Amino acid sequence: MTFQTLSENHREQAVRAALEMIDLLKVFNEQRANQGRGQLEIGIGIATGRVIAGYTGTQHRATYTCVGDTVNVAARIENHTKIARRPILIDQYTREGLTDSILVDDLGDVLFKGKQQPIRVFSVRV
Repeated sequence: MTFQTLSENHREQAVRAALEMIDLLKVFNEQRANQGRGQLEIGIGIATGRVIAGYTGTQHRATYTCVGDTVNVAARIENHTKIARRPILIDQYTREGLTDSILVDDLGDVLFKGKQQPIRVFSVRV
């Protein structure tokens, strides 16, 4: 999921959207439990930075996509939710744009595949 930076609080908006997704999933899972069905889990990784965004494809089938290092970092952070066992993880740049109303835990530096330097990762409290 990407957010165009038209708003100065885009990082907070992205994290609040992730929190809302977790809340909605809880309700959905309650409904599934009442039907005797298994629970679904999601992991959300949010990174802040520059991306190249636009439409790719043909005039008959175009897809809006984003590419770049920030997208790759977000994907690595999302994958790390399984290891950290936390549903929402963010990078340092995202953390710097949050108000104190969003509580986070510092999980420390993580060296991700394809990166030369470790990335500071934070878990958003749900």
